[in-house]
Amino acid sequence: MFDRNVLFLYRPKRDLTLTYRITYNMTGEKNGQVVLNSALDILASYTVIDVSQAGHVSVKFSLEKGRFISNNIKKDFPYEGKSNLITVNQHGSIIKREGAIPYGILEYFNFSLPAEEMKTGSTWEGLCYNIFPNIRSPVEIRGNFRLIRFEGFKGYNCAHISLSLPQKFIALTEDIRQTLSGNGYILFDPDYSIFAFISINTMSDTGSPGLIFRSSLTREISPSIKQERPVSSDIVCSASEEYFTRY
Repeated sequence: MFDRNVLFLYRPKRDLTLTYRITYNMTGEKNGQVVLNSALDILASYTVIDVSQAGHVSVKFSLEKGRFISNNIKKDFPYEGKSNLITVNQHGSIIKREGAIPYGILEYFNFSLPAEEMKTGSTWEGLCYNIFPNIRSPVEIRGNFRLIRFEGFKGYNCAHISLSLPQKFIALTEDIRQTLSGNGYILFDPDYSIFAFISINTMSDTGSPGLIFRSSLTREISPSIKQERPVSSDIVCSASEEYFTRY
């Protein structure tokens, strides 16, 4: 485990390929009765194409398989086999995206890793972009982050970062104001620059009497690592590192 401050830079190796399972569930409630229940289940691949001298990472994010069910009815899903090309800076923020897959299919949440060194218990605030139910475009919102601990997950030694999205109000009309909020956590391995797991829960109070939407997102890496861990000059680990799997 880490025994001193850690600088979280996003700098994965070129040609690195990862597989993720992404699930997104949404419910809509009107006066306590469920009026919408949808689920999206995706298998995606994430391949690092290039890393520039400036540290910008070009990634091919591909949707291999997908299934969308809404109110127990299977819906058409036209994005299988399609890809987006995204560019990510050293802090993990997406600075460019190209492709046919709209935001909210492969990408739901984006944030920046802190620019300063962190240790267990450190907190910071950062700008996030998150998909909320019943809003098509990503919403810009300030997030509160905290480095809780380091823990093992599927062979990765991850920083467990908690996330809180304080209430944000959006005026839909002069009389209707929508309230957005959320929370979750992120597991990030700073040795490999890999996001191993993301879980985000959100709520959208539409401002219409009794109508509330809730969503949950998980993005989980698969399978476990089977390679020797790299040595980083910026990150010092204790002599007795242990790697657990949660499952």
